[in-house]
Amino acid sequence: MRDTSTTTPPRTQAAQPTIADRKRQLVREEISAVAMRLFLEHGFDQVPVEQIAAKAGVSRTTFFRYFPTKEDVVLFQNERFGPQVLESLRARPDTERVWEAFTRAFEDALTTVGTPQDGLPVVAIVCGNPQIHARNLEKQREWRPLFAPEVARRLALTGDEVGDTRAHALTAAAFACLEVAFDTWTSSDGKKDLLELLRQAMEAISS
Repeated sequence: MRDTSTTTPPRTQAAQPTIADRKRQLVREEISAVAMRLFLEHGFDQVPVEQIAAKAGVSRTTFFRYFPTKEDVVLFQNERFGPQVLESLRARPDTERVWEAFTRAFEDALTTVGTPQDGLPVVAIVCGNPQIHARNLEKQREWRPLFAPEVARRLALTGDEVGDTRAHALTAAAFACLEVAFDTWTSSDGKKDLLELLRQAMEAISS
């Protein structure tokens, strides 16, 4: 008989960032903040890397040391979202079904850094630019293996099944619902309720 225990796997203690790590993070935040101001004022396609670097007080070479592409400057604003969702998912009660837990985890993560409206400018750029949108989907794909152990645990899958298609499919489907909610939200210029759109998308899959 298959072992269906739901013991939470041990979690490794995250390494504390070094002074160099914190400095690098601060520089990335500054460059990204400057870039976003320029993008919102002039449009993403109209702002070259050289203009961002000049406004941020760094060289073009330094810019590329911190960001491989101009698209990555926008996605930097969103890179913590996946880990935040996973943290929220792990904190959800074990009594919740995995799909419900995913919905609540998304809601928690979306409101962690403020109201959803605060993120509208960034989401609008991501959804409105095919290259950035494609890069964002790549990042979401990279997050799937991170979610697999927790999703598998909630599905009562055994250790050998952590990489099971079901765990990855559920994660991909959940983020697809989020993408649909974001698309509809930005199309309404933020007038519609993002959390309600998310619930509608998630409920459509579970109905």
